[in-house]
Amino acid sequence: MGTRKFDIREVEKHLLALQDAMETYREYSESLNTSFESFVVNDTYLGKGADAAKLYMSEVEMGMLEDILEVHQLLFDMHVHMYDSFKSTVDSAPDARIDVDVIKTVSGDFHQFSQDFEHSAHRIETKASSVEAKFGHLADFTVPKSLDTMQAFDDVIGGDGFLAKCIDKFKSFDENEVNYAKSQNFADRVKEIENRISRTNLALEKMEVFKPSFGIYEIFLAACNSAKVATAKYMNYLKGMHTYLLGSVKSSSICKYDPVNLCNGNYINERVDIKLGGRYRLEFKRFYNAVSEKTGPLGRGWTHSFEVRVNENEDDENIQVVHGDGSEGSFVKRGDYYLEEHGEPGILEKLAFNAGYVIRQDDGRYEKFDKAGRLIALGDVHGEHTCLYYTEDRLTKVAARNDNSLTFSYYDDGDNTGLIKNVTDHAGRSVSYTYENKELVEVCDSLGAIRKYVYSQDGRISNVINPKGITAISNEYDDQGRIRYQSFPDSSEMTYEYDDDKREVTATEQNGNRVVYSHDELERHTGTRYYDGEEKFTYNLRNQKISATDKRGYTTHFAYDRRGHLTKVVDALGNKTSITYNASGKPMAVKGPKGEEYRYSYDVFGRLYQYSNPLGEANRFYYSDGNISSIKASNGAETHYEYDERGNVTKVTDHDGVVTTYEYDELNRVTATISADGMRTTFEYDNADRIIRTTDALGLTREYAYDSTGKVIWEKETDGSEKKYDIDVMGRVCKVTDEEGRVTEIAYNSMGKQEEVTLPNGGKIHYEYDPLMRLSKITDPEGRSAGYTYDPNGNVLTEDIGDIRVKSYEYDALNHVIKETDAQGNVTSFEYDEHGQVTVVIDALGNRASRDYDLLGRLIKETDALGNETSYSYTKLGDIESITDPAGRVRKFEYTLAGKLKAISFCGIKEQELFYDNAGRVSKRLFADGYTIIYTYDVLGRIAMVEATDGRKISYEYDSLSRVTKLVDGISTTLYTYTRTGRLKSVVDAMGNETAYTYDSLDNLQSIHRVEGLISDDEREGKSFPTVGKDGHVTLYSYNLAGQLTKMTDALGQVETYEYDQYGRIKAKTDRDKYTTSYEHDNLGNVVRVGYSDGKEVAFSYDALGKLVEINDWLGKTRIQNDALGRAIKVSDYLNREVSYEYGKTGEKDKTCLS
Repeated sequence: MGTRKFDIREVEKHLLALQDAMETYREYSESLNTSFESFVVNDTYLGKGADAAKLYMSEVEMGMLEDILEVHQLLFDMHVHMYDSFKSTVDSAPDARIDVDVIKTVSGDFHQFSQDFEHSAHRIETKASSVEAKFGHLADFTVPKSLDTMQAFDDVIGGDGFLAKCIDKFKSFDENEVNYAKSQNFADRVKEIENRISRTNLALEKMEVFKPSFGIYEIFLAACNSAKVATAKYMNYLKGMHTYLLGSVKSSSICKYDPVNLCNGNYINERVDIKLGGRYRLEFKRFYNAVSEKTGPLGRGWTHSFEVRVNENEDDENIQVVHGDGSEGSFVKRGDYYLEEHGEPGILEKLAFNAGYVIRQDDGRYEKFDKAGRLIALGDVHGEHTCLYYTEDRLTKVAARNDNSLTFSYYDDGDNTGLIKNVTDHAGRSVSYTYENKELVEVCDSLGAIRKYVYSQDGRISNVINPKGITAISNEYDDQGRIRYQSFPDSSEMTYEYDDDKREVTATEQNGNRVVYSHDELERHTGTRYYDGEEKFTYNLRNQKISATDKRGYTTHFAYDRRGHLTKVVDALGNKTSITYNASGKPMAVKGPKGEEYRYSYDVFGRLYQYSNPLGEANRFYYSDGNISSIKASNGAETHYEYDERGNVTKVTDHDGVVTTYEYDELNRVTATISADGMRTTFEYDNADRIIRTTDALGLTREYAYDSTGKVIWEKETDGSEKKYDIDVMGRVCKVTDEEGRVTEIAYNSMGKQEEVTLPNGGKIHYEYDPLMRLSKITDPEGRSAGYTYDPNGNVLTEDIGDIRVKSYEYDALNHVIKETDAQGNVTSFEYDEHGQVTVVIDALGNRASRDYDLLGRLIKETDALGNETSYSYTKLGDIESITDPAGRVRKFEYTLAGKLKAISFCGIKEQELFYDNAGRVSKRLFADGYTIIYTYDVLGRIAMVEATDGRKISYEYDSLSRVTKLVDGISTTLYTYTRTGRLKSVVDAMGNETAYTYDSLDNLQSIHRVEGLISDDEREGKSFPTVGKDGHVTLYSYNLAGQLTKMTDALGQVETYEYDQYGRIKAKTDRDKYTTSYEHDNLGNVVRVGYSDGKEVAFSYDALGKLVEINDWLGKTRIQNDALGRAIKVSDYLNREVSYEYGKTGEKDKTCLS
């Protein structure tokens, strides 16, 4: 060890100095990086030359800067590791120091002293023994014993003594730290950066004028010494991109319609055949890729979710990974690990002793492979939780730690040998598979529903037939296996055209709309061209999207670190959000555009330990056996969780002691919830995990039924009422029969949008759309229409009612409304902060109101147009803690630690307190004057009784749908009944008199019948209808097809009628005396004229805020002057008499002046 020393205080000083130096360098780096980014995102630099320069800057310079910072961080982390290791293994004292030479000197001195002491002690003990022997009979003598002292010497300097242990611990610490430092490859990483800098400098010296042919190939050429090698790598990369883009949607591709990859024409089909819930979820999912030629255990073109494999080829420096969706990744060596070169997350490591491979994700999840490359285990930060078992290379079982399992059986004879026959879960549910010529032709699910597949002559899916026997889709392909035509059960169809020279795919949608999808040489989606504009996308070398330009030309930029983590988002207005990560790839901080920062801390297992918001309020997470055992909120409130042996949550207890418990079946599905007061609700499922019945604490049930494709077709409520749904050939609801048997029918256009809705009264609502299926017109059953237009981004530009343009809008680059113009040309404008929250509203008269927000985006101050301020404060849980009105009066709210409202105070005086029962429900309210209200509840948690200190009692009874059926208030009893759709049907008052209500087919009130006593049984059962003039107090109502009231007949047979204009506004009212009142409106819907049957008229005028400013009747004019808040401050009548008003800061009228 030589003369090595360790001084904890000196190390701490060194760490602080190192941290300061790193922080200074990081600040300079951030400034430099910002300059790099400004160049990369600058849209004024256009063309291939600019693209090449930006590519170089983002991939080389910014990447190198990031690598240097990583090495700096590694150096610091190594020092911290040494510091922590010393304190934990050698000495934790705050002033610990150790010097091996000094310890050896001290040890030598102690050894010599020990020898001298031992010699002297022996002589003393001998003489003392002699004295004791001669004179012991005369007095008591104490013979000194040196054994304890010698043992103490040995404890310090012996072979197992303190000094030896200290040296051994220090030696062990030193050796471990040397090994740890070597394992970090710090010197290699520094050397690698030096080499990169040298290569870059050399390349820059040889730099030539940019050539417009610059592309992906030129990047390979620049990185290789030979064109032949560059060409080989380039072609291999292109091939790899093609297989990488198979399967599910990647960040650089686009899949739409049914679905088709619109960069390469690949038809995709995916289905989950069986799934198991709980902490360790399992699902067997099938993927189909039409362009794939591979045959696996599900036949040609099909793969499944466990069909993941690692392939390492000696001729290829990369390691290939085949995923369950049929796509293939390629991992490139980066030091001691491998990164996926196409941009997929995860790090691949080769296990020691050629034991296999592991792919780890940043969140701790991992996939483990044996040396043959087969997937053998899944795990997380707590270790392996799912194992895969094979027999002769066939997957035979997948078993999870929570007892979830799937077993696989195979065909063992004929052409189908080796193909999966059945997949069965641990509960016995099974899915079976049938093949012809190694092609999957039938799948029979756990309920017996059969889905069929038909193949074309070249072996690609041509038809998919659903369990109803309906051909859900028909496909046709070109000679490269790309989709060129699709047809659907509603006779709609789509076509696809490919222009390989332009790298474009044109999709003609079912409505004839043509959309052009562009891609680059790597089959990455670079743009979508619509009839009204184009979207554009660019990528880095790892296929991560670095810019997205919308159809209005506004661009959002994205930046990533070397491991592919998103590190920065810069929106179209330049607002930046940045994310930093720790060495394990987990986010440490998210910094928003206002500088607000959310921070995340993790424990040694990589689990989230603490989350802090920009106000420094922290939430803590605690774990037990890999499960969250409790969460401590920033206000100190704790929520506790308990689990069963399979990891399912069985009990949740909040800080107020309110407990909710859960029960599960063997498939880890919730079968019961029990509230704190014992209210039990149970759930039953079918074999497809769909709820078929719920039963509440009273034993009342709700039931559900599904068709063979999983669509809900029937619901039965607790009162026995039923609702039915008809499903069309496309799987959409086309008819709804409600609880009263009334039918609503829905028709769809070729794009699947509602086109016509036929109401139960025969009225029809029509919908029209633009080519991109944005609603452009809606026409009600009376023929009145509303229309909409849109900008290219889908923002509403105009709103029309009939021929009146009632609103128009303008937007900023982030699609926020910045200007709203009404039908009279009045303009309201809006301003926003960096988070898109409205900060200023300027009304049509120029009055300005503002809003301020805290760093969490919560409103903390409102200032109205007159400068009156209302402010808000919040608790650590985000509840409103206080509201201070413009007069400075404060209303405060107090809460329990669990967040339940506990008290309300105003101006320092407590107005009321609230108390809760063990189920967390309000049990008592205590008011400032001592008045108390007490609440009790029934078994379903509904209020059963309300009692007050004045002796008043109100009790409630309910029907099975929790509607009040009986209300007893003292000695007064009121009874209620309801229709099957929940409308009030009758009320029997305390005198025993009944009022009955009937409704039309749209559930509009049709009649009110009040009788002395009770109505007849025939009327109650709907066999008779009340008649005006015959059945007593009867009021009848009639409506037009749009549901607007057109006639009202009172108990005396007197009639009022109502007419509406083409915009749906009331036009005329004829009262029971046959007098007609007419109405006229402006384009904003304000009444501007009222005409009476005697010829008299009243005219109304409004200001730009829609506030009344003038009334002109047959006596003259009345004028109203309003303040900036729209309140009347002066009114003068037709005789010029005036009334003025003044208002307090809270809006109260505090002064009235007559003149």
